[in-house]
Amino acid sequence: MRLLLLTFSSKFFPAKLRLLDVKMVYHWCIVPMCTNTSVKTPQKTFINVPKSGKMRRLWINAVRRDPKEFAVSTVLFVCEDHFKLEEDMANYMEWKLTGVKKLMKKDVVPHLFACQKDRKRSFPQGGPRSAALKRIRRDLINEAMTEPSPSTSTSAAEETPEAMEHQSTPLDVSCEGLPLFKEIGIQVNIKPQYRSKYVQCNIKMSTICQSCSPIKLDSVESLPTLPGKTSRVKNSIPVKLSSSESQSHSSQTSEYESPACISEDDSLEIETSFKEKTSLRHTVTIIEKNPRRYLGIPGDVFFIVVELQNLTGLDTTSIYLTLKKIRVDQTFAELGDDFGVSEATASRLFSKSLLPIAKFVSGLIVWPSPEKIAKLLPIPFRARYGKVQAIIDCLEIEIQKPEDAVKQSLTWSEYKKCNTVKYLVSSTPDGIVNFISNGFGGRTSDAVIVEESGFLDKLVPGCYVMADRGFKHIDKLLTERKCVLVRPPSVRIDEKLSKSQVLETKKIASLRIHIERVIRRLREFRMLKPHSCIHFRLIPYTDDIMKIACGLINLQGPLIVGDK
Repeated sequence: MRLLLLTFSSKFFPAKLRLLDVKMVYHWCIVPMCTNTSVKTPQKTFINVPKSGKMRRLWINAVRRDPKEFAVSTVLFVCEDHFKLEEDMANYMEWKLTGVKKLMKKDVVPHLFACQKDRKRSFPQGGPRSAALKRIRRDLINEAMTEPSPSTSTSAAEETPEAMEHQSTPLDVSCEGLPLFKEIGIQVNIKPQYRSKYVQCNIKMSTICQSCSPIKLDSVESLPTLPGKTSRVKNSIPVKLSSSESQSHSSQTSEYESPACISEDDSLEIETSFKEKTSLRHTVTIIEKNPRRYLGIPGDVFFIVVELQNLTGLDTTSIYLTLKKIRVDQTFAELGDDFGVSEATASRLFSKSLLPIAKFVSGLIVWPSPEKIAKLLPIPFRARYGKVQAIIDCLEIEIQKPEDAVKQSLTWSEYKKCNTVKYLVSSTPDGIVNFISNGFGGRTSDAVIVEESGFLDKLVPGCYVMADRGFKHIDKLLTERKCVLVRPPSVRIDEKLSKSQVLETKKIASLRIHIERVIRRLREFRMLKPHSCIHFRLIPYTDDIMKIACGLINLQGPLIVGDK
C-alpha cells in the first residue's frame, strides 16, 4: 500500500514524495548475524516484534537476544527469513493481495535461523538419555548371567541309544556344604534374543493322509529322559514302497513345498493392487448403474461407449474418467482414487482422451435441413414463427484470473464481474444443438462473436433467427444474408413499451425459453457451471469440453415433457 502511495505521489506530488522519503522508517533485523535491512534488502518483508510483555520476551529469547537490551517502547523488527510466511501468517493471502497489516498466528515465534551456522540447540541431540543407559546396562547384566540352553536341530529319532542311556543315568551330585542363598537379580524370566533357525529352511510338506496311509508303524516306544525333556523314538522298520507309490509321494511332496517368505514391500504392493482393482470395479458398477448422473449419457444410448472404444481405440477406464471429469468436475486426485490410479495418471488420461472423444461426439452436433426443422417444429412456433431455424444465446464460464494483464483485460466480463470464457450456442426450435462456437474472451460482445464464429455461414436465405435484446446489432449482418432477426422490441430509456410491444415481448420470450433450457442442460455438466472457475491449465481444453457436452445433450430426451 505504501508503494502504491509513493507511486501515485511521485507523479502528482513530487515535493511530497521527497518529504515521505525523508520520513521513511529504517528497518533492521534484530537476529544476531542477520544483515538484512530496509536499505540493503528492500525487497524483504519485516515483521514487527509484539509489544506485549510475554510475547515480546518469547520473540527476543527465540532469536538469542537479551530482553534487557531493548526498551519497552523500542520498535523492533524480524525479517521474513526467520519465518514461513505462508504457514505463520494468519492473513497471508489477504496481505498478499490487498497489502493489509500483517497478522501473525498466535504463539508463532521466529524459528528459522539459517544465518547462524553454529547455533546451539536448547536440547542437544545425539546422546542417549540416562534412563536408556540404565536400561541397556541392566539388559547386558541379565544376558550375561542368563545361560540359554543350546538348541538342537536334530530330531529325537536320530539320538543314539548310548546317548539316551547316558541321559537316563541319574546324576549323583552332592549338595552338602553349598551355601543357601538366592540371587534376586536373576529371578526374572528373560528370553534370550536369537533368531529361530527352524523356520529358515525350506521344509517339504507331505500330503499323504496319516489316517489312511498304507505305511504303519508297529510300535512306538517311549524312553525315559531327563526331567523336563520328553522324546519319542520310533523303531527302525524296513518299509518297501512300490514304484508307483513312491513316485506319487515324491510328486506330491515337491508340489506342496513351502513357498518362500513374501517381503513386506511385495505384500504391500499386492494389497495396494487389490484395493485399486476393487475401487475401479466399484466405480464402474455405479457408473453403469446410472450413466446419466455420472457421464451425462442416457441409459438407453449407453452403447455409445462401445462405439467410442471402437472408433477412438481408448479403453473403458479412460472414457469413463474423461466423461466423469466433465460431468462431476472432481479433482484429479479424487478421480485417481475412484479409478485406482495416481493423480498424475488421471490427469494424463484426461488430456490424452479428450480430443479423440471430442472429434467423435462433435459429429452429433448437426444443422438439420429446413424441411426437417419444419417437420419437427413445435406447435407454438407454427402460427407466426414457422421459419425460425435457430435460437441463439451466449453463455459464460468463469476461469482463473490470468497472470498477464492483457489477458485479464480480454477475459474480464462486466456482466459476471469476473474473468470468463464466452460461447455462442444455437439450437433448433425443438431443442437440438445445431451450432457451438469456439471460446472467446468475456469482454467480447455478442455481435462480434456472431460475426467471427462462423454462425452466419450456416444460415440459408429467408430463415429466421430468434435472439435476445442484446443481439440487436446483428440485424444488419442478417439482412445482408437475406435473413430476419426475431427479438423483443426495445425502446429508449425515457420511453415505455406500448401494449402491442409488451405482448410481442411476452410471445418471443415464451418461445426463446427453449435456448435457456438447452443452456440449463449444459450447466448440468459441472465443469460448465457459471462459477466453476476452470483451472488455467485446462483452459485450452474448454472448446473440446463444450463440444462433448453439446453432443451428449443431443442424445438426451426432449426439452419439454410430452414432446417427441
